[in-house]
Amino acid sequence: YSEMKACDVGVDLISVSTYIKGLFRAGECDEALNFFYQCRENPKLKVDEIIYNIAMDGLVRVGQYEKAISIFADMQKDGFTPSNVTYSIMVRAESGQRRLDEALSILNTMKEKGMSPADARKFSTVRVFGGVNGHYGTGIMGMVEKGDSWETEKEIADQYIQNMGAMYAEGNWS
Repeated sequence: YSEMKACDVGVDLISVSTYIKGLFRAGECDEALNFFYQCRENPKLKVDEIIYNIAMDGLVRVGQYEKAISIFADMQKDGFTPSNVTYSIMVRAESGQRRLDEALSILNTMKEKGMSPADARKFSTVRVFGGVNGHYGTGIMGMVEKGDSWETEKEIADQYIQNMGAMYAEGNWS
């Protein structure tokens, strides 16, 4: 957090999510987790579901399943409703802990929320990426720097959501 401010990087959900994902990708899991918790405790920054998912997914990728499950509990305690992406990360976490009953319970929850059994199975195997086609970054810096390419902040936010919500499953990007 202090490094971002020192480099005059705007501290917002976009920069925070990019930084956390980058730390996990670089193998700096402890630093990523510490930064996540700093942001979560910062009243000026409202951590959202995407940032929780990035932290949980990063932990699952390196086999720190219990920490991912703990963050999932924190996320729910903080009032966030898990999405299908969140549930898919938790299926992988529970499976990694060899708690197949818990993983099946999550799949059943997904089905109860209206997802078909086939889609629930598919979501349980997805890999969550920050960028479309596995690219890193938000893809909005050029847009922000070129002030005449957008009229409202909503346009930038929409581009961010489009670029940061990619998943890969069974040879397909979505």
